[in-house]
Order: sequence, then C-alpha cells, then structure tokens
Amino acid sequence: MYVDILSHKPSRRRLLARSAWSEHVVWRWKQVRPGLLAVAAAIVLALGTIGFQKAYPDLRVMDALYRALQLFSLGATVPNRPNTFLEIARFLAPFVIGYAAIGAIVALYRDQLNRFRIQRQRNHIVVAGLGSGGLRLARAFAKDDWSVVAIERDATNVAIEGCRQRGIRVLVGDAADPHTLRQAGVGRAVLLIAMCGNDGANLDIATASRVISAEHSNQILTALIELDDFELWNVMKSHALIDRDNSSFRLELVNLFASAADLLLETHPPFDLHKPGSPHILVIGDDNVTQNLVAGVLRRWIAADRSDNDTLRITLASEEATSSFEDVLARYPMAKNVPNCTIRPWDIDMVAIGVIENAPADATSIYVAMSRDTQALTVALKLREQVELWSDTPIVIAVDDREAGVGRTVARGGPALEGISAFGWLSDTLRPDALLTHTATETIARKEHEIHCEEQLRGKVSEEDAKRLVPWEQLDHWMRESNRLWADGISSKLAALRCVVTPAPLIDPRHIGFELTDDEVEKLAPLEHERWSADLKHIGFTRGPRDDHHHPLIDVPFDQLPPENQDKDRAHVRSIPLVLARSGFAVHRLDPPSRPGCTPAEMAGASDPS
Repeated sequence: MYVDILSHKPSRRRLLARSAWSEHVVWRWKQVRPGLLAVAAAIVLALGTIGFQKAYPDLRVMDALYRALQLFSLGATVPNRPNTFLEIARFLAPFVIGYAAIGAIVALYRDQLNRFRIQRQRNHIVVAGLGSGGLRLARAFAKDDWSVVAIERDATNVAIEGCRQRGIRVLVGDAADPHTLRQAGVGRAVLLIAMCGNDGANLDIATASRVISAEHSNQILTALIELDDFELWNVMKSHALIDRDNSSFRLELVNLFASAADLLLETHPPFDLHKPGSPHILVIGDDNVTQNLVAGVLRRWIAADRSDNDTLRITLASEEATSSFEDVLARYPMAKNVPNCTIRPWDIDMVAIGVIENAPADATSIYVAMSRDTQALTVALKLREQVELWSDTPIVIAVDDREAGVGRTVARGGPALEGISAFGWLSDTLRPDALLTHTATETIARKEHEIHCEEQLRGKVSEEDAKRLVPWEQLDHWMRESNRLWADGISSKLAALRCVVTPAPLIDPRHIGFELTDDEVEKLAPLEHERWSADLKHIGFTRGPRDDHHHPLIDVPFDQLPPENQDKDRAHVRSIPLVLARSGFAVHRLDPPSRPGCTPAEMAGASDPS
C-alpha cells in the first residue's frame, strides 16, 4: 500500500468547515466558557435567593442564599408549588454542575481519550518535537487536511494547547521510545518527521521507527529526520540512500540550512541557466546559509550550458570572510576546480558597509543572510543607498518568516525597498511540498524520469510509451511511486557490484568518470526486472491486460521478456551513475571491474574516487 503525499489534494470545503469550526467555534467557546459558567452560576444563586424569599417571606437573605447554594447538590428541598424564579434556578443548576463535571472528567482522562482516538488513525503524519520547526510543519500538514499526531516530551510546552485547538492530536512522551511511537500509530502512518532539536535523539527516532515499520510491511513509511550538524548530514545522506533493507521504510535526512539555500536559489535564481554571460554573485552574511548559498550557485553554474568565454565570480563578504572562505573550500574541496569560476573573500565592517569604497560595482545578484533579520535589512538598505552601484541589482535577504516582521515590511515595499526581496528560510522551507520535493529519493526519482524521457525520445517510441513521456507533475501517481521505488532499489544493485555512494554536490554530470561494464549491466538487468515486478505488486498491481491496475509483464522471467523490454531494464541500470551524479552523488568501486583486455593501470583508474 502506498500514499503519494505530494499528490494529496485537500478538500477545500472540508478545510473551510474545519477552519470555521476550530477557529470560530471551538476557539471562541474555550475563551468564553469560564465566564459563561460563572455567569450561569451567579444567575442560579440570584434567582434561587429571590425564589426562596418569595416562597418563604419570613426567610432571611442569608438563609435564602444558603438554600440556593443547595440547588447545585440536587438535594435542596423546594416548595410544592415553586415560583418562576425557583423553577429556572433549580433546572439551571444541574446543567452548570453537570457541564463542569464533564469538563473535569474529560480533562482528567484527556490523555486516555486522545490515545484511543489516535489508535483509529490511518495514513496520517507523525511529527516528533514541537519546537519551531516541528510546530510549523504540524500546522502546515493539518492545514493541508492531513491527520496529524504530534509527540512532545515537554508537557509544559505552550505549543501543545495550540495544536489541540487546531485538531492536532498530541502525545506527551519520548518519541525515541518504541512504545510511544506505536501509540502514535507510526506503523500505520505515511510520514514521520523528527525535529527534536537534537541530532542524536532524531537518529534514535529513526532507528525505532525502522523496527516498527518492519512490523507493518504493507505500509510504506517515509521518515524525514533533521540533522543540524552539516558534516554529519553530508556524510550520512549517502548512507541513508543505500541503507534500505526493506521497501516499507524510506529514510530521508534533512539539513534545514542546505534545504533553505537550495530553495532560495530556486525562488531567486542567481543567473539564467540558458542565457550566456558572466555573472558576479555577492553573498553577504555570517550564517550557515551563506556557505550553502555559495555551493548552490556553483552547482547551478556546473549544470548550466556555458561557453568557454563565460565566467562566474563569487564574492563572499562578512566580518570574517577569509575564515568563511576557508570553511567553504574545506567543506567543498571541488570548488577550487570548477571551470571558469573564481571565489574571493571580502572582509568588511557590517556597520560601515554602505560607505565601503572598494565594493564590487559589477555585482549582478546580491544575497544577504545574517543572524538577525533586522541586521540583514539594514545591510540591504545601506547597499541600496549606493544608487550608482546597486540600482539595477536585485537584493535578496534571508529572514526567519517572510510573512512577519522584517519579511512583511519588505513585502509592503516602497521607494527605499525597491529591488529588495525577502525569503523566509524557515517559513518558506518548512512547508510540506518544499521539504518533500527536495529529499534524496524524490530528487533521484525525478532525475531518473528526466533521463528516461531523454533516452526514449532519441529513438522510436511506441504510442503507449509516448503517453508516459510527460513532465513529472503529469505522471500518474503510481508511476511516480514506481520511480521512487526504483531509487530505493539502487542500494541492492550497487551492493551486488560492491560499489558505494558518496556525496558529490559539485560533480559535473557530463564528466562523472564512472560507468557500468556490459557484464555488470547484464548481471543487474534481471534484478531490475524482478525489482520492478515486486514493486508494482507492492503498489497494488496484478498481472493482466495493461491498465491502471494490471500489467502483463509482472512475474514474467527476464529471459522471456520481449527484447524491447529487456533493453529498457538495461537502460535503467546504465542510468544509475548519471542519475546519481545529477542528484549530487558519486559511485565508487570497492573492487576494480574485471574486463577482458583491461590493463592493471586501467583497473586502478576505474576505482579511483577522484
């Protein structure tokens, strides 16, 4: 069973009804409920006192009030023929005390009731950690009409009540505890997001969820695990790609700084990929985002179709630019070898940036990412004051939230803010579609489809296959999932060849220096067909005439396939190194390939990781 999360389309009518109920009815009722109960109790006492005095004229006021208080206990004695005041008071009192009692019982057993409701959840989202990131994502998924269960360790976290008001179920407990994960229904969920603010805890959650996922092999679980440590994320993301021992668990590792930088450059491109020129990119900041921005610009330059006369210049500016520049080269050693590209540091005083005389006057794009939003806006405004330098240069500042504070100020615009744009590295990145479309699996699946279309269009394509050579967004849901499962199957193929995958964010896909031999392709092609057949059955297909639920080649042995289908399996196998290169990974051999006529020197070169 599978659920294509990115193809989920919320019901607008249901969303409006839920929003109106939670925000206008439930929220308002919770605000006025204590006051209304107090008013109702006061009315009971007032009417009861008046009623008893009218029934017994000689009764003192305090005695009448005392008897009115007894109405709440349901044991008060009233006249045989009570007056109107007493009639209203004695029937209103049970409602007040009954509602208060029910509220107390619900509050007392809220956790048990909550867990009972969660046990009925299916195909839901589990969010571990209600910090700023987890809270944003939990609300975003709930807003998209997903059932969301949140796990929070701190029972005093103020976000818990806000989530419950929005219909988000919250469990208080340790998300790394398998028992808590089982209570949250992880085995029945389609997505687990771990954002606890601690890399070790997040990895523990991933380990526990993998075990639980194996107990529910009919459900595909994607675990989205945040890693703040860039080096740890960079090392482990390739490990996560090849460490897929079953088709029911899909591990995705996320670094918010890297994701934010990629999304920022997609939203505000540094240059036109298909237009010749020599851009000069100025990156200003003292934040982790800036180093990832430099790497993102380099990746786009490598992928661009450029002539030998085109050059790229990147200026990295901050108060400690030289140190940041050295960190970039240490993190991305291949940055020194990017053709026609130069990177230079610019040590500046942020306070005096608006009057620096040696500012690069030919910058074509400027990105500002500071530790504080107000500081980023100050730098952008000071740059904009130098009309002769920056009047035609777009400036993008990275802020926490594009819809609040500095981001909203920039959005309102004005003469002084002309040409300045804001990107919310939290608000724009922590969205379901933004995070899920940039995972390793999704990237590889899309690149595989892209390369498959390129290869098929070079030859003769049947009418049936032509229907499937469409942009990714137009593919049927099951075909997208089939491509994702193909990405999952890369690990077993590479393991059969004793090959490993390493991160290579600046690799040139046109010169990857690795290809599979013909013998290796012939060895893996039958495995690819077996994988494809098993995955289609996992999705829900059966053997039969070709349609949206059947395929005639399921469970057909590879040697009995039509030649054109065998060639498709071979093409899918051959494309693995190129797909991985376009996705920012490189393949290396643990053992040299055995090829007839291959010299020892050639064999050594085949396993050279450079």
